[in-house]
Amino acid sequence: MDEDFDLPGGGFVSLDLYKRACDSEGATPVQLIGEGSFHQMHGGTTTNVTMEQRQNRTQSYQKQYDKLRGNASVTSDTPVRYMGHLPSERSRIHRYFKG
Repeated sequence: MDEDFDLPGGGFVSLDLYKRACDSEGATPVQLIGEGSFHQMHGGTTTNVTMEQRQNRTQSYQKQYDKLRGNASVTSDTPVRYMGHLPSERSRIHRYFKG
């Protein structure tokens, strides 16, 4: 983790870590079908606020990222390998339950 990402909640530190890992020489990013990703602990800096506050904060995160990395893209262009399978229609039992 790059400690220069010092905004509340870490800003785009998790995105930066993921991008650098994907862009590492010889790396092959793998997406497991049906699985999620980790969630950064940030104390609700972008989730427990108004939409306006969220937009202002993410803009400040983007500005810091641009300053630290010299570009605006927080995503990797490295091809992703997908592993797993898409479940059959019958395995989607959540569709049959009425709340």
